[in-house]
Amino acid sequence: MYQPPQNSIRLRHVPDVKFELKQKEEIVYGQTYEVELVIENKCGESREVLVNAILETQTPTGIRGSTVKEEQDVIVLPGKETKSFKMSVPFEEYDKETLQFCNFQVQCDCEVKETKQIFLEEDSFCMDKLDLDVTGPETCTAGDSITIEATFVNPLPIPLTECTLTVEGGKQKPRTIPLSQSVGPSDTFKKSFTMTLSRSGERTVIAVFNSKELESISGSVEIQVKAK
Repeated sequence: MYQPPQNSIRLRHVPDVKFELKQKEEIVYGQTYEVELVIENKCGESREVLVNAILETQTPTGIRGSTVKEEQDVIVLPGKETKSFKMSVPFEEYDKETLQFCNFQVQCDCEVKETKQIFLEEDSFCMDKLDLDVTGPETCTAGDSITIEATFVNPLPIPLTECTLTVEGGKQKPRTIPLSQSVGPSDTFKKSFTMTLSRSGERTVIAVFNSKELESISGSVEIQVKAK
């Protein structure tokens, strides 16, 4: 019977290190991004794990952009123990690399030195932008002037400058209101404006806040317009 050469026999090692990639379900643009890799050694012998984590920008169609941050580490796990690898990326590090729709991809690849076990996982996500809180009267009469208020808290650790508010309601054309003041970190932006809804029925008023540092913060309110 034919016997294969000794050096051609490969024994498969049962994976004995478990990996789990964790991050928040809701990741808000402006806050520090954090990812955690939980590594569990399920065997009784020590294991040395080489970890590499990368955060990259990504287009909505999945095309990779630039690398925001990359970190490596060596985790030594005694038998039957669990440890975590964490990577934090503050706003200042990802801000200038961020693409229009705030899409990113995190990739984590690991190798267990003793067994050559490989772990690779990728996760694509989009950072959420806060909504603009838009309020107004529940009802009004067609042709009457009403007051609408737009507000939100600046989520960035930097001031918002060159601010504008664009408003639109009913069939009125959008109009842009320039704002003279900047919005400081964690400060509340609040702006009231008037408009007239001329047609009866349920109408939607939309407001969009833009600044040099933060764009397309939008919100809306439904108003029931009564006929005269």
